[in-house]
Amino acid sequence: HHEMFKNLQSGKSEIYLDGFAGDSVINHGYSLLTDLAREKMFKQLFRVDKLLHEKKGVDYRYRRTLRRYIFPSLIPARFRWHLSSIRGRKKLHQLWSLRINKKYRPKNLYKTLIQKHGALLNDFEISSPEWHYKNLTSCEITSSIRDAYTLAQYYGIEIRFPFLSKRLMQLSLITPVTLKLNDGIDRYIFRRAMKGIVPDKILNRNTKSDLSPFSKNEMAEIGYKEIEGLIKETCNDFFDTQFLKKDLIQNKEQSHIEAFQLYEFVRWLKKQNLYLE
Repeated sequence: HHEMFKNLQSGKSEIYLDGFAGDSVINHGYSLLTDLAREKMFKQLFRVDKLLHEKKGVDYRYRRTLRRYIFPSLIPARFRWHLSSIRGRKKLHQLWSLRINKKYRPKNLYKTLIQKHGALLNDFEISSPEWHYKNLTSCEITSSIRDAYTLAQYYGIEIRFPFLSKRLMQLSLITPVTLKLNDGIDRYIFRRAMKGIVPDKILNRNTKSDLSPFSKNEMAEIGYKEIEGLIKETCNDFFDTQFLKKDLIQNKEQSHIEAFQLYEFVRWLKKQNLYLE
C-alpha cells in the first residue's frame, strides 16, 4: 500500500476507491452447500455442488460432496476438531497457533475459539445469515479499515470503501442464500443486477486479480537472518522461531504471504518503537 499511495500522490490523485471486503460483503453463496448438508437435503446438495463445478468448468466427484459436506455434517463439531488432529489435518487456527511459543498458546484452543466466536469457522451448526453477519462484524475488518485510513492520510489520499456501504451490506445480509448461489452461478443476483452495466467479460469471470507476486518478489530479496533478527529484537520469545524458520521463512516460495505478513508486523513494531515482553 505504501508504493500504491506514493504513486497516487505523485500523480496528484486525491481519492482512492479500495475494493477491500468485497468478498465478505458480496457473498459467493457457497454456504448454501453447508445449509443443505445441515438440513440433510443430500440429494439437492449433490445436484447443486455438481452444477456449480460444471459451470466453473471443473471436474466433479461425488466423493467430494460426501467428504466435504455430508460426513462432517453428521459429526458434532468437537469430534470433528479432534478427528482432524488425529488424522494430521489441522484446522487453520491450529496451524496458526504453531507459530507461537508453546508457553503462550491457549491451553484449550477449541474452547477459546468457541468463547470468542460462538462456533468454529464455517461450522454446520450456524446458518448462512449468521455466518455472513459474523464475517462483516469481525474485528479484522475494523482494524484493517483503521490502518488503511491512517496510511492514506499520511500520503494525503482520501480512501473510500464502496463495498462497505451500509446499505449494500444490509442488502447482502437480507438476500437469501438461494439467490447468491443459483443455477450453479455464485453471486447470482448481484451478477444479474449488473447486467448491461458491467462488461460481460468481467461480469461472468470466476477469478480476480492476484497481487501475491508483489509480496513474493519482495520476500525473495529478504534473508531469514534479517527477519529472525527483527523477531528476536521486537517480540522476545513470543514466537516459536524454530517453527517459523523451518515451516515459514525458509519455505517462502509456498508461504510468501504469511512470511510477508510476519515481516511487515515486526518491521512495524520496530518503527513504532514497540516491543513484546
